[in-house]
Amino acid sequence: MTTTTTTRTNMAVNERYFGHATDYFLDNLKFADKNLRIRGRWITHHSERFASTLLAASAEGIEWARKKEKRLTSECLKRTATHKRKLEEAFRDEARYFDLIIELKQILREHYLLKYLGCRRKDLTATFQKYGAVEKVSEFFRCEHLRRKGMTWGEMIQAIDEEERQLWTWQTSHSLQDITRYGENILRPKPAAPVTEIAKGIADLCGELDGFDGATAFESLVSIVRENTGKSDRDFNEYTALHWTASWGELAKRLRNDSALLDRRFAGNHNEALRDLLETKIDEMNCRLFKKNLVSIRIGINLVEPTREACEEAIFYKAGIERLGQNWQ
Repeated sequence: MTTTTTTRTNMAVNERYFGHATDYFLDNLKFADKNLRIRGRWITHHSERFASTLLAASAEGIEWARKKEKRLTSECLKRTATHKRKLEEAFRDEARYFDLIIELKQILREHYLLKYLGCRRKDLTATFQKYGAVEKVSEFFRCEHLRRKGMTWGEMIQAIDEEERQLWTWQTSHSLQDITRYGENILRPKPAAPVTEIAKGIADLCGELDGFDGATAFESLVSIVRENTGKSDRDFNEYTALHWTASWGELAKRLRNDSALLDRRFAGNHNEALRDLLETKIDEMNCRLFKKNLVSIRIGINLVEPTREACEEAIFYKAGIERLGQNWQ
C-alpha cells in the first residue's frame, strides 16, 4: 500500500513538473513570436537571433515535456531561460540606443547609394522611393520607445576621435618608458573610451561585427559614418579618392565588407530590387579594380591585386593632380 501511494505521489509530482514546464515553454514561445511580429524589420540582428533561438528552445522543450523526458526537459528549461534573458537584454539596448540604431541603419543604407550608384545627396530619398525601399519606423517603436535625444553619430565620431588621440598620447608618452622609482614602474592608467565602447556595442547589436575581424569591421564602420556625418561632403566619393591614391588594401577591404553586409543592411522583400542592383554594382566595381580580392585571417590568405587598368588610372590621376598643383604654384 505504501509503495503504491509513493508511486502515485511521484507520478503526480512529475505531472505537475511537466505541466509547469510546458506552460513555461508556451509562454516563451508566445513572447518570442509576438516580438518578432510586432517589431518586424526594425528588430536588430542580435534581437532577432536571440528570439529565433528562444523559439527553437521552447518548441524543443515542449516536445521533450510531452515525451516525459525529465533530463532533456530540464536542459531545455535552462537554455530557454538563458535565451530569454539575452533577448530581454537586447530589447533594453534597443530602447536605450533607439535613435542611434535608426540613424546608423540609414547612414549605412545611404552609403551604398552614394558610393555605388553615383547618387547625389539631394536625390537619396527619391532613389529609395524609386525602388520601393523606403524604411518607415513601425508604430510599435513610435509608441513603445521613449525617443531619447542624446548624441548623434556625428558627435560620437568626434568623441571617438578624441578618445583615439588620448590613447595615442598615452601609448607614446614618457610614462610608458621604463621609468622606475623605488623599483616600481610608474605608468599613468590607460584612458577610458566610453563612447567607443558604446559605438561598438551598437554595431554588435546590429550584427555589423559578426563573422569579421572585429577591429577591422569596426574601423570600416567608423569610416563610413565619418564620411556621412558632420561637415563631410557626402557628394565626394571616398572610394574614388582611395583609387586615385592607389590605396588598394583599404579600398579592397571596404569593398569586401560592403559586399558581405549588403543582405543584412538591405534585408526584407521591399529591398529586393535595390539589393540586387547594388550587388551587381559592387561586383562590377570589384572586378574592374581588382584581379584578386580575398583575405582570410583564419586560413592565412591575403590576396589583393589591382587590375592593370586600375593601376594605370591611378597613375593618370596622380599625374593630373601633380600638374594641377604645379599650375597653382
